[in-house]
Amino acid sequence: MQIYAPRDYPAPDIFKPILDDGYHDLFITVRFHTVAEDYDFVLNADPDVPGYLSGVPHGNLLIDIWSDQDGEDWVASTVFKVTNNTLELAISRAFGDWRNKGLIDLMATRAEMIIGDGQVLMGMENSPDRVW
Repeated sequence: MQIYAPRDYPAPDIFKPILDDGYHDLFITVRFHTVAEDYDFVLNADPDVPGYLSGVPHGNLLIDIWSDQDGEDWVASTVFKVTNNTLELAISRAFGDWRNKGLIDLMATRAEMIIGDGQVLMGMENSPDRVW
């Protein structure tokens, strides 16, 4: 299945706040891209609902973090390949001052929560934007 750049997917619809400390506002979005019965579609998912995408077919889980609720200022991005057994980090990026601040790990944790139990998380060691 083709992985596109996150900006090449339809814009996210559901923005949920994850940080509001008076200095920074951060919002998280989740989209799931799959091909089912020869139909290519993207589903917007609620990042606060555990197991929201449990039992989904194979696809790509895109999790992005923004500094605004309009999706104009992109802070970090991940794409996870989802199978019946694995949740594999395929691509990760954090930008500017947000590099090495733990956002990639936060997005991986959200991915595990949204997909539900059963998948093994893989590929985190390949991210250049993680705190070690």
